Amino acid sequence: MLDIIQALYIMSLYTDNKNMERMMSREIMTGDEIRVELARQKRTRREIAKQFGLSYDYICRIVRGTRDARERRKQITEYLCPQEGNKD
Repeated sequence: MLDIIQALYIMSLYTDNKNMERMMSREIMTGDEIRVELARQKRTRREIAKQFGLSYDYICRIVRGTRDARERRKQITEYLCPQEGNKD
C-alpha cells in the first residue's frame, strides 16, 4: 500500500506537462520515475521482471534505489517509454 501512496505522491510532482516532458525526455529514468511510469501505465514490477527474465526482488531493489543497475534502468526506460524513431 505504501508503494502506491509513494507513487501517487511522486506522480503529483509531475502533474504539469512541463515536468512530465522533462521526466519522459530523460535518457534513463530513476527508480522513482520508473515507479511512477509503471503506475501510470498500470503495469506491475512482476511484469517487468518476467519481461527481462529477472527476479521480482531485483526489480524492487532497482525501483527503491538500493540497486543502481544503470543498464537495467536503461532497458526498463526504453521498454516503458519507447522513442517514436525506434519503431521497426
